[in-house]
Amino acid sequence: MTNRSKAKGTAAESAVKAAAEANGIPAVRVALAGSQDQSDVWLWPINGGAKVAVEVKSGEQSANPSWTQIDKWFREAETQAARVSDCDMAVLVCKRKGSGMAGDWFAWVRVSDLNWWLATPEAIPHVTSCTTSQRVMMPLGDLLHQLKVGYYRHHNERTAHGSV
Repeated sequence: MTNRSKAKGTAAESAVKAAAEANGIPAVRVALAGSQDQSDVWLWPINGGAKVAVEVKSGEQSANPSWTQIDKWFREAETQAARVSDCDMAVLVCKRKGSGMAGDWFAWVRVSDLNWWLATPEAIPHVTSCTTSQRVMMPLGDLLHQLKVGYYRHHNERTAHGSV
């Protein structure tokens, strides 16, 4: 007999992975590790770690979560991302009710992390945020596009300067 909740979670994680790959972003689903979970999906997986760690929520609460619940889940996402080697950013994704397209689901990220990710290598030392606790929410598809732009900007400029 299949655990229905686990099946929903697996389907949602697989949908996020597929959305990332459809945007040209390498992604892997991560095996559960109990109290030492390291998120659900890794973007740009490298050397047993990843650049971005994504926590995916797909249960009934994810369709209309309270701000308190979002805060709790985001802190959980950050705790799990902190266990991932070479991770630059935690992302929380909540499945929207009535939308089977992962690109339309809600994605939360820290403003300071996104600013750093999108900055040119020369600007990184100057990128600061008013507060590190501010978060922004956008459709996952939009966030994936921004992450791809930032990743390849950094990678190409570092490669061009001989740093990679």
